[in-house]
Amino acid sequence: MKKRNLFAVFILSFLTGGIYELYWSYVVRKDLIAINKDEKSIPPIHWLLIMFYVAAPVAILALLSALVSKSIFEPLLNAGMLVLIISLFASIFIYLWWYWHFCNTFSRVVKGNDATLIYILWIISRVTVPVWNLMGQSDINKYLENQKAAKQGTQSDTSSTQAAL
Repeated sequence: MKKRNLFAVFILSFLTGGIYELYWSYVVRKDLIAINKDEKSIPPIHWLLIMFYVAAPVAILALLSALVSKSIFEPLLNAGMLVLIISLFASIFIYLWWYWHFCNTFSRVVKGNDATLIYILWIISRVTVPVWNLMGQSDINKYLENQKAAKQGTQSDTSSTQAAL
């Protein structure tokens, strides 16, 4: 895990329109799995990309249906649109499912904020400011500081024991 500047996390998330959040989720997922040693606790990140693979065809079909009105292709476009819209809603549920697992594992590993709180903030931040990854990164920073303090405490105990012998 890496300690990151909270201001930089916020600015990058905001300026990139959420792309940095995906990258941050990818990196943190990899770190959480390395610490947790449970590959199945968080599903692979490519599940999140399903939305992008579904959203592009929906946009193309919407554009085509606007351009090709009252043609022989209209029933085909309408059926295709229906399938893609259903797929889009399914991909939104996959997105919610993935982040639920991410938040639970995150909370379990770093022992920071409650998983439900982080998850609710993640849902709210989809339409507002990205607050959830600031809280998450803050928890990671605290976790790393505690690990460092524990390691230094263990090293000082070992050196004082060796000096006494």
